[in-house]
Amino acid sequence: DKTLKLPCGPLPWPAGCPHPGYAPKTNPLNGRWITVSGGQKEFIKKAIETGMLGAAEAHKIMADTDHEQTGGMYLRINQRGDTCTVDASVAKYARAKRTWRSG
Repeated sequence: DKTLKLPCGPLPWPAGCPHPGYAPKTNPLNGRWITVSGGQKEFIKKAIETGMLGAAEAHKIMADTDHEQTGGMYLRINQRGDTCTVDASVAKYARAKRTWRSG
C-alpha cells in the first residue's frame, strides 16, 4: 500500500526536481530518466552517483525492487504537483514503485 506512512519518516524531495506544486504544461512524463545495465546493485549505485537518489531513497527502492539481476533498467523520477513517484522498470513506461509528497 503506497499510501502508508514510511517507517523511516518522510523521504526527502528528490534533488533536481522542480519545486513541489509544479505542474507540467506540456510533457506529462516530466521527470528524469536513467538507464542502467549490470543488475540491481550497479543500478542503484549509478543512481546515487548521478545525484538522482539520496542514499536513503536508494535503500528504500532496493527493498522495493527485489529483482536480483536486471539487464537494462530504467528509473524515472516523476513529479506532478507535490507528489513524486519513482518508477523502476525494464520498459520505458513503468508503473510507480514509490510515491511520496513534499513535507
